[in-house]
Amino acid sequence: DRSFQRGKVLNKEELEKVGSFARYADKDGDGIPYRTLPGTEHDAAAYFTRGTGHTPEAKYSERADNYQELLNRLDRKWETIKTMVPSPEVKLVKGAKLGLIYFGSTDLVIDEILSLADGEPCSQLRLKAYPFHSAVEEFIEQHNKILVIEQNQQGQMTELLRGAYPQWASRIFVETNCDGMPLCPEVLAHNLKEGGYLGH
Repeated sequence: DRSFQRGKVLNKEELEKVGSFARYADKDGDGIPYRTLPGTEHDAAAYFTRGTGHTPEAKYSERADNYQELLNRLDRKWETIKTMVPSPEVKLVKGAKLGLIYFGSTDLVIDEILSLADGEPCSQLRLKAYPFHSAVEEFIEQHNKILVIEQNQQGQMTELLRGAYPQWASRIFVETNCDGMPLCPEVLAHNLKEGGYLGH
């Protein structure tokens, strides 16, 4: 459905029905306003806006209440987006205390890493989107320790997870790999066993 993919877009016929259009009015309470596309042949379709303070009608404003409502709407929009992003792939292992979180091409070597580590069973979650789907918090809550495997130097995804779920931050750890090469299952399995994450 093209209209869904392009967001909440009002065409000429829809503008005729609603009668009035305010670019940043939160009509549905989900933080996502309706918009029009350039070239829509209707007098109410055009609007002028800016990136900082504005009213629901897209008029410039420096009023504190307008700015606060703008931020409140963006908060609602962020919460709405969480319900629309792809859900992660989850493999739960009954009784597992350790949960692995990874994303992207790391998925291709996880099973081999676990086979080489030959350690205690652990659950797996492959992230697919940010902001995080509600299933991510459920996964973290269900395990005593979470290990995030990342192919970068700073562990950015780990910091996003800790920031999103500060109540679970102390149980989220990271294993970073940043030598410019694809993940080596043997090396990573060794590192995870040495770190006490896997292995008897």
